[in-house]
Amino acid sequence: MYQDLIKLADNIWLYPRDENLEVDQPNIGAVILDKQTIMIDAGNSPHHARGIMSALATIGAPPVDYLIYTHHHWDHIFGGMVYPVPMIIAHRRCAEIIEEYSKTTWSTTHLREEIYQNPSLKGRNDAILNAVNDWRGFRISKPTITIESNLSLYLGDLTLDICHVGGKHAADSIIVGIRERGVAFIGDCLYAPPVHSTEKDQTVPIKAKVFKHLFDQGYTTFVEGHNKPLAKNDIQQALKGLITSDD
Repeated sequence: MYQDLIKLADNIWLYPRDENLEVDQPNIGAVILDKQTIMIDAGNSPHHARGIMSALATIGAPPVDYLIYTHHHWDHIFGGMVYPVPMIIAHRRCAEIIEEYSKTTWSTTHLREEIYQNPSLKGRNDAILNAVNDWRGFRISKPTITIESNLSLYLGDLTLDICHVGGKHAADSIIVGIRERGVAFIGDCLYAPPVHSTEKDQTVPIKAKVFKHLFDQGYTTFVEGHNKPLAKNDIQQALKGLITSDD
């Protein structure tokens, strides 16, 4: 679905999730500066990513220089090949998983064979098949810069704080905050593990100190992967229901 970008704050834009929550098409962030654009997540398919690129062109956004993956799940990375970016940032574990993904010959046959071998993958694989209807030339763009805990990018007057937060949904989850605008893209870090997850033993508790840091820094708007932007109070309530760690 092609949509318009929504302006969240100066320089900060959102390509919103599909309103049909049964469609795994997440929110995509864009930090648009005078001479460069930074994307937060890539979209669930080349088709999705092309819609995002079209929306960026409509508002005259400059070239995309950075792409940041909040975590490794397909709906956040399968559009990566569309962006002609020199730098892709992700957590180390995300890069390791994507390296394994890149060895797969992705196709309808492969995905259906996976379902046959492991029926718990049916929901995920059916969603992928709905999102990607042409596998010709498909590839997964690999991270070129990895982080273990934190990284700050200083881009003109803006600071991007990239922090590993973990969580039960994906151990490699990171948060991308735009400090001076008080907006943080938190991906899927507050969600439960996927039904098909084979990595439950590798999940890590949410790092509460990351959110405390964001609160202390004055962040007020939090964009989840599959929800409308949330306020600080919403996030504080969500955190009360999670096992947290200050390690």
